[in-house]
Amino acid sequence: MPQAADEQTTIGGLVHALACHVSNKTHCKCLYGSNWRTKGVNGIVVCVEKRLQTGNKRESMFVKARNIITCSSEEKTTELNSRSVEPGVCPDESVV
Repeated sequence: MPQAADEQTTIGGLVHALACHVSNKTHCKCLYGSNWRTKGVNGIVVCVEKRLQTGNKRESMFVKARNIITCSSEEKTTELNSRSVEPGVCPDESVV
């Protein structure tokens, strides 16, 4: 029985990740203050890739997403491990 497609693995799907994973620590502290570790950022999946890292026997899935940092209106394309990316819109944001 085929599984339903997950937004995290579908190109054009909505995802969210922590801002500290998308941008560097200093930039996050400047934008979000004391919430820099917990602030979520929405994004749209651009590419999904499974890779075998050197020296490992297990494949890792990486999600490249175009993330929109709302308070500074900037857009960043980042590649994160699938464990750092959640499907759907960020709970504290309503629109991408």
